[in-house]
Amino acid sequence: MEFKDIRKVDLKRKVQWVDDNGFKHTNTVSEIYQLFTLSNQYTSNWFTSKFGKLYTDWMMVQAFHGETLVEDYLKSKGKLK
Repeated sequence: MEFKDIRKVDLKRKVQWVDDNGFKHTNTVSEIYQLFTLSNQYTSNWFTSKFGKLYTDWMMVQAFHGETLVEDYLKSKGKLK
C-alpha cells in the first residue's frame, strides 16, 4: 500500500528561525521536516516552541496511520474480525 501526502506544502519555502544561542538560521521546509524526523518525547516541546504551526502541521500528518484506515473501517462495519 502506498500513501501520498496531498497537502499543499511548499518544501522549498525558506523559513528563518533562531536557535537557543540566539543565532538566526534559514532552512527550507524540507530541511526542517528532516530535522523533525529526529524528534522524540523530549524534543517535541522544543520543536513546538521554535517552529510552532510548521511542526504541529507536520506532526498531525505523522500521527495519522493510513495503513490501518481500511482495516479499521472494515472492522467497524463487522466485515473483518
